[in-house]
Amino acid sequence: MAFTRETFDFLRDLSRNNSKDWFDANRDRYEAHWKAAALDFIADISADMAALSPPLAAQPKLNGSLRRINRDVRFSKDKSPYTARLHMIFWAGGH
Repeated sequence: MAFTRETFDFLRDLSRNNSKDWFDANRDRYEAHWKAAALDFIADISADMAALSPPLAAQPKLNGSLRRINRDVRFSKDKSPYTARLHMIFWAGGH
């Protein structure tokens, strides 16, 4: 699966309705269009990244290269529970 218009529609809708109730009602959209699409993207590019620069690493899993959508709001003035963007990381060497 690739990123589709639905991925960006989900992120836009989340930014406008950033609440647990809305997220729970739209969890299927999150799973299909945010999480699955991002994990597929990471898996698809990991071999190309390694060929381009062997020290680069990617883990196609949640809390690997794909960071959680939940925000840590303990010390933040913004108490929005979710991050309305994709957050992926890639690194050099072991992780």
